[in-house]
Amino acid sequence: MIKANIVGVDTAVLTTKKFETAFNFLKKINDVDRLEPGTITLDNGVKVMIQSYETSNEEVLDFETHDRYYDIQYLVKGVEDIHLVDREDLEVKVHYDSEADITFYHQPKYWDVVRFKEGDFVVIGTDLGHKPRVAREGSAPVMKIVIKVPADA
Repeated sequence: MIKANIVGVDTAVLTTKKFETAFNFLKKINDVDRLEPGTITLDNGVKVMIQSYETSNEEVLDFETHDRYYDIQYLVKGVEDIHLVDREDLEVKVHYDSEADITFYHQPKYWDVVRFKEGDFVVIGTDLGHKPRVAREGSAPVMKIVIKVPADA
């Protein structure tokens, strides 16, 4: 997992063309007020999902993993927490849906919390479970970009 702020990111750390495509998209965003929710397909199999939603109480959310994609989650507006845990420490709640590339899990005993503010991003590999959209102090509006980067070589 990598957590950093987009302003100071050195994309040389993630040198594949797929990650370069993803970070170049983020760096070229000039006017966040013009972003509309939806999905955009980029080169190299990279998909961009622009989302607007209200954060939720952690008790109503599930941990999830993906097999075929890394997630780059970039917070455009608002604040939220994302809970992270090693995949091996999770117990399956809803088995893998290959079309959606997602498995849902029961709440584990322990997890880490990433506190997000505007401009922050996190790269989540297939080895980590994550619970996004977690409210800090009550539900709040958020705009987030989730970029799906193919995990294959």
